[in-house]
Amino acid sequence: MKGFKLFSMICLACCFFITLEANGAPKAKTIQLTPTNPTTVLLVKQNLQNNKYQKIGVIKVANRNFVGIKRQEADINELLQAHAANLGGNAVMDIRHTPKNVYGTVVKLTG
Repeated sequence: MKGFKLFSMICLACCFFITLEANGAPKAKTIQLTPTNPTTVLLVKQNLQNNKYQKIGVIKVANRNFVGIKRQEADINELLQAHAANLGGNAVMDIRHTPKNVYGTVVKLTG
């Protein structure tokens, strides 16, 4: 029974390996945004040059799942969209790939 509890806790904790990182700026106030639909979240490799947006934060998705199997690009994109939507964003810009993780900046388009 103890092993099952430990296994369950590991599975729940490692399910997505997605974390929200602080963007380094001092926090003056917390903004509560309504979650959006993940299927409508835009994925943009570069910065949005001519659009107005509000930066929400940076998300990170591991390239491998908790067992160590490499995730496919479509799965990584779905995880990016789901997490951005959960934070209230409607776009992920400046997507960067590293050997272990994929990073993206979650934004809310305003104009």
